Amino acid sequence: MRSHAMQPRLRLMETLLSLIALGFIAWLVTPAMTLATSDVQHTVLSERVRAVRSALDFQRHSELVRTSRAGWPMSINSKWFAGEAMPAHPATDRGFTVEVVDGATDEIAPRVKTFDPRDEGAYTLWYNRTNGAICARIPLGDNDERTLLAFNLANALGLETLEQTHTTP
Repeated sequence: MRSHAMQPRLRLMETLLSLIALGFIAWLVTPAMTLATSDVQHTVLSERVRAVRSALDFQRHSELVRTSRAGWPMSINSKWFAGEAMPAHPATDRGFTVEVVDGATDEIAPRVKTFDPRDEGAYTLWYNRTNGAICARIPLGDNDERTLLAFNLANALGLETLEQTHTTP
């Protein structure tokens, strides 16, 4: 009789241990899935930045657009892209909004490298028409280190700090 009474307790314990194990596995997998999603977004953003750079370079040599004294297009036109629409920033699924600056010749990145994805008017792309430098802004990361890493990955840069805006000597 005792063996029959022990079986429900064992099944209950086995079930509880199984649920705990599944919960632990889910806890381990969730950050990996979040990082994978984040990596995909960074890859997509990087590809879209390259597409804008290619369009700028093409337009620079086409002589079809007005250029700065340095020879770079004065602005970025949505008509240069498929569907005559700016590529979408993966964090917002809205076309890039471009801040155009006349920066220093060695200025390769904006002072402000992040934006709030909820702000529909936020600049998501920075363009220095003095030297053709272009950078996508990114949503703020968990910390400065992750934000800098994401910014560098998206823009194929090697900045050492979030404050850096110029090339290093």
